[in-house]
Amino acid sequence: MQDPSDDPRETNGYIADRLRIAGGSNPRLFTPDAVQLITAYSRGVPRVVNVLCDHCLLAGYANEIRQIDASIARLAIEYFDEQEDAPDGASRVTTRRKVARVAAVLAAGVVSA
Repeated sequence: MQDPSDDPRETNGYIADRLRIAGGSNPRLFTPDAVQLITAYSRGVPRVVNVLCDHCLLAGYANEIRQIDASIARLAIEYFDEQEDAPDGASRVTTRRKVARVAAVLAAGVVSA
């Protein structure tokens, strides 16, 4: 498996490989626009790509969304920014609570749309 770069095609391949390894069967789970945002924000750093994708997948699962689009990727990036600004020692529980809040906001938006 190759590390992603700042090329969205390579990041897309990286994401597809990671999904396949995890047992996923849909290599197009992330839209091209979502991959573009993840690529631009992460600058190809695998850890950042992995964390952003994890946040996207959690939000998608919580809201029964079958494909991760740019709106979900933007929310994951916003959440990641909040997490990075957290003081040292912030717990993973706090992180999961924030993701749950993002998922709730998404659910409200999906219901009202």
